[in-house]
Amino acid sequence: MLFKLRKPPVIDVPSTEKEAMKQTLDDKDRLDKTKQIYAVLPTPIETSIMLRDAGAVYKSTILSEPNLAFDFQTSMAQALNLGIYGTDLSFAAAYGQESDVVSYFGSIKVLSDNLNISNAFSQELMSNVEENLENQTELLRLISEAYWSANNELTESERGTTSALVLAGGWIEAITIGLKIVDNNLEQKDILDKVGQQRYTLELILDVLKNAADDEGVAQVYQDFQSLNTIYINMPYTGEEFDVEDPVTGDIKKGILKNVKISPENLKELTDRAFEIREKYLALK
Repeated sequence: MLFKLRKPPVIDVPSTEKEAMKQTLDDKDRLDKTKQIYAVLPTPIETSIMLRDAGAVYKSTILSEPNLAFDFQTSMAQALNLGIYGTDLSFAAAYGQESDVVSYFGSIKVLSDNLNISNAFSQELMSNVEENLENQTELLRLISEAYWSANNELTESERGTTSALVLAGGWIEAITIGLKIVDNNLEQKDILDKVGQQRYTLELILDVLKNAADDEGVAQVYQDFQSLNTIYINMPYTGEEFDVEDPVTGDIKKGILKNVKISPENLKELTDRAFEIREKYLALK
């Protein structure tokens, strides 16, 4: 007797359940992709140290005003400015600016509490930061761990919208710090190289924002960053690639940063647009 193979029975899944299953898979893919991107992006600490090592001089006047934390009322404003303050904190820590570190950490604590990610920036961490203000290595380690803890808390709880906005705020602050130091002077080559290398990281951030662009606020930020990308794509790569070493773990990220050629017109256009976006985020309530 011959046995015929039968096709498996067709199970009729209601359309609402199909959509829910598809959404679950989409969310997982989005989360996995976001994790991969975060793994290669320089952290605020890494970016701050790159600028410092390139010869950037510390000036508190080029950073944001830390006492505005209570003014931000919407979750979008809080997330963007948590990113901005996170970069300012990292920049101050990289230069051993103790009073500014305390000020920015206090502002970050307010915003992280409002966003319900207070585990990363706990009172215990704040105490440890205050105890290690004169120990720069330990201070950088504490801030780096807090950054990754906050990122993990957001991604693991599938709060991709908030995570994307924090990342965007941190990036725009880092790029404006570099551009303020350069001050439209092409002779500031070492620092300008660091600014140019952010063409690559901008492309990664656009991927993160695009993944969460079903949120209206993220969609607006995505458009802002696309306008910056339009400027960057007119800056060709030179072929030079650079590794990034994690200042805390010593891990090496191979060849992730690349130099670009920047003309005077490119520089002015990028500076004007980046400053405009940054000021818009600081003015949110």
